[in-house]
Amino acid sequence: SLTQVKAEESFEPYALMIAAFALDGGASSRMSKELIRNQEVALDIGVYYDAFKRFNGMFVASGIPAGQHTTEDLEKAIWQQLDRLKQEPMPEQELKKIKTQ
Repeated sequence: SLTQVKAEESFEPYALMIAAFALDGGASSRMSKELIRNQEVALDIGVYYDAFKRFNGMFVASGIPAGQHTTEDLEKAIWQQLDRLKQEPMPEQELKKIKTQ
């Protein structure tokens, strides 16, 4: 499914860039750890956001379901990770790691 959300505050594009990196910033990212290695619901996962390129404002999450999992299973797992990011404060160590990369 496709959901479009527009940044209304000037800081929001930067928050979305940090969120995208936390979710998909390499092998130690949240999506890789949770959806590929722990839950094994995805073979591959990707999150993209760039406020300064074409189609700015599009926060995109995509993936390939693993094994017997459906695209609906994967979509649900992605939404759970997005909800977790919204509801749980990001640990200072994780934020520091993102800022230095």
